[in-house]
Amino acid sequence: MTSWEHQAGCKDSSPDLFFPAKTLEWHGRRARVTDNDDEALQICGTCIVRIECREFAIANRTLHGVWGGLKEDQLRRLVGRRKKAQ
Repeated sequence: MTSWEHQAGCKDSSPDLFFPAKTLEWHGRRARVTDNDDEALQICGTCIVRIECREFAIANRTLHGVWGGLKEDQLRRLVGRRKKAQ
């Protein structure tokens, strides 16, 4: 474990919360993929090391699941914005 992981709000939580199964919901002819990550986002919202967690995920190219209070699509957008800014 890294030093910040010992302080993480999720350290005693199930990893399944942070890597939720995706669900396909149909709305008429359109399908929408949803994930059940509300509980993970709640835990991250009060975590004192969420920035360190997020940066760890980005540095290690672990862009699936919830990291540092961001969902997969949010992490990918952040990485994309950083690449454009370089």
